[in-house]
Amino acid sequence: MDEVRYDVALSYASADRAVAEEIAGRLTALGHRVFYDQARQAELWGTELPVVLERIYGRESRYCVVLVSRHYVESVWAREEFRSALAGALFGPDRADSVLPLRLDDTALPGLRPTVAYLDHRRLGTDAVVRLLLEKLGTSVEAAAHRFPRRRVLGYGLGLVAAAGGVYAAGRWSSTGPGTQRWHRHFTSACNPLVDSGNVYLALDDGSVVALNAADGAQRWRADMKGEMVLRCSVVEGLVLVAVTAGQDRGRLTALDADGEVRWTLDTEGWPWTQCPARDGRVYLGTASGWLYAVDRLTGKPGHAARLTAQVDEIAVALDAVYVATLTDGVLVLAESGEARWSRPAPTAVPGLAVDDDRLHYTVGGDPRAGKGGQVRTVGARDGEPLWTHDFDTLIQVGPTVARGRLLVPDLRGTLHCLEASTGKVLWQQDVDADLTNRVTVDGDVLYVGTRRGLAVLGLDTGEIRWSRDIVTTPPNDRYSAARPVLDDDSVYLGYGDATTSSGDGDVYAFSR
Repeated sequence: MDEVRYDVALSYASADRAVAEEIAGRLTALGHRVFYDQARQAELWGTELPVVLERIYGRESRYCVVLVSRHYVESVWAREEFRSALAGALFGPDRADSVLPLRLDDTALPGLRPTVAYLDHRRLGTDAVVRLLLEKLGTSVEAAAHRFPRRRVLGYGLGLVAAAGGVYAAGRWSSTGPGTQRWHRHFTSACNPLVDSGNVYLALDDGSVVALNAADGAQRWRADMKGEMVLRCSVVEGLVLVAVTAGQDRGRLTALDADGEVRWTLDTEGWPWTQCPARDGRVYLGTASGWLYAVDRLTGKPGHAARLTAQVDEIAVALDAVYVATLTDGVLVLAESGEARWSRPAPTAVPGLAVDDDRLHYTVGGDPRAGKGGQVRTVGARDGEPLWTHDFDTLIQVGPTVARGRLLVPDLRGTLHCLEASTGKVLWQQDVDADLTNRVTVDGDVLYVGTRRGLAVLGLDTGEIRWSRDIVTTPPNDRYSAARPVLDDDSVYLGYGDATTSSGDGDVYAFSR
């Protein structure tokens, strides 16, 4: 009797390789032995293929998953694999149900009896197929994750519902529907993605920037920024602006074009902490040492620089003014030319701010030693006159997100709060285990929230959770969290990794919207 070398062998036509590769990747990441020919090219090189295929598909694999499609029926080698799998099921001991058909379309496969139960990938999607395969193998995503520490496993944050003819998640039947993983890349550094014009840009803690093809995650280029650490990265009208440390109390801002070529560099007093584009081709840059620069986007030359009294946490430009959130001096408001206009003090740090309809909204972090939670404060954007204040019972570490007359603020516990922007009235609250350091991403009436578990997608009006994706790490690590999600027309991109240290572990995922 031949030794069972593989838990699952995948039989497919080359035109259907994307589905096979995704299934193989998921199972392999969970520690299962998978025969996927693209991963075994060295083993197959120079062998007598009919003999090898008969052995692998007929005797050495516990199960054979057959991806049934028009392309499969037309493929000579796929039919050879299928015949080997059928022979193994017929003559092998305890192999009566070893052939597992997975339909990609409605093409009839000669030799496959119509009474054999099958799964429909069009209805299930890859996540459900993998979960059912794991059940067939006598395990689960969670159990497999515990067997193989530190491997990340994606799973829906939605229950799977049995239905006639298949399994579906929350009524969605398409394998390309919202939440379907398109690709995934691992890096030996925490990463925060940005997307622009078909590129996904990643700012890595190792001092480099990587550009990936948004369609498939393939690397296009990698640029060494020659700094200690990449602090921030933004995209302004086709230029990638990268802020890095350059020694104690020194920093550098570098502009790269879409091909990764350096256009200009600017040395800064203090680490360049935050950036904000403005009109007339300028970008405002704030540093940890309290410097505020107005920089020409095309040349990198500073038009003017103002020395403030505290670390710059965030900048907003609106109504012919520059609004600055600081670490110790509240909110400072300057003319675009750099002259001071007015300010508002705050008892603790101001993590961030936003301007909306002649109103300035800003958060105050809170003081745990005094038992005081954070706040949202709203004042007149032109004169600083107080309008309203909302108190939280826990700390706040990020500025508000403005969306259709509402403010969205995550707190220390991971609860997302939605307030009416004009009055501060609480409209709803939703516990999504939100990352407390990242803003919400808004697209129309849909909210994309990076969480400590992965990604949650909510409706703006009521806060209902529409779907979510969890990234499981074992052993559990409460330092792991998601960066702010970024969007293009087709996908949502999510960075996930260590949120508190510069560890050598980070991933980026692309999901269908």
